[in-house]
Amino acid sequence: MFRYPDGAALNLLAIAYAFFGWGAGVWLMTRPEWALNELGVVLTANALVYSAYLIHECAHNTIFASTKANDRLAAALSWLNGACIATYAGLKEKHLRHHADRLDVVTFDYPSVLNAAPPWAKRLVLALEWAYVPAVDILLRGLVIATPFQYGTMRDRVRTVAILFIRAVFFRRPRLDLDQRRSALCCSLFALCQRDALHGRVPAHV
Repeated sequence: MFRYPDGAALNLLAIAYAFFGWGAGVWLMTRPEWALNELGVVLTANALVYSAYLIHECAHNTIFASTKANDRLAAALSWLNGACIATYAGLKEKHLRHHADRLDVVTFDYPSVLNAAPPWAKRLVLALEWAYVPAVDILLRGLVIATPFQYGTMRDRVRTVAILFIRAVFFRRPRLDLDQRRSALCCSLFALCQRDALHGRVPAHV
């Protein structure tokens, strides 16, 4: 089942932590106690970091012995961290080309776009990044959402709309007893944990 039998236990532990850690973290963030909210933020952020790393390993077929099993796990994990907006097959192809061609396979040169932008826009992006708001990452994710409507087929557009709808329904902010200040603190701490956990960047493409 696993590609490396001596790593089966650790792989199972990491997979379980990614899924159950995310679920437990979200639940803790909905509790009325502030301490549990903070613990939930850290747990959720860390579980999502694990999910990103696991997707990367699945793309290289290092978790399971079969490619199909790796692809299924990666597709499931992509629903946790938002990578499902793009197709896993597309993410995998680009990442493997990144290794084969020794370059990043992207069509959007965001450094050039930012350098050519008005000074106030560039300063705004830099200020947001300094404040741990992932402005560049949000810009790139917006591009992933918009691409099917400019270059994709009707099937690609329907898929994108359906995924956005599903995530809006099931991943919306819980309607529980959380005031706005607490929600803002949770979001800020969540972003801080994610950014610091991977030295300032959580992979948006794997």
